[in-house]
Amino acid sequence: MDKQFILDMIREKRKAAGLTQQEMADHLSITQAQFARLEGGTSEMDLDKLVRICNFLKIRLAVVDSAKDSIAAIEKELERLKKNLD
Repeated sequence: MDKQFILDMIREKRKAAGLTQQEMADHLSITQAQFARLEGGTSEMDLDKLVRICNFLKIRLAVVDSAKDSIAAIEKELERLKKNLD
């Protein structure tokens, strides 16, 4: 599952719930501009925020787990490549 799919799902669920970016930001204790960057993919979203957003929007965590597994695999591959460069 790719990052853009998750971001699109978050945006769609937020809009379907009738929530503004400001309301989401308030829930996360961040600014609206910070949430806009997270939702737009221009700022990296840590796992804690992703889980909190998914819980708030009732996005199944199985989707998040799948993404988390993908992230872990990518991080492992990056570490392997980095070792090969050294």
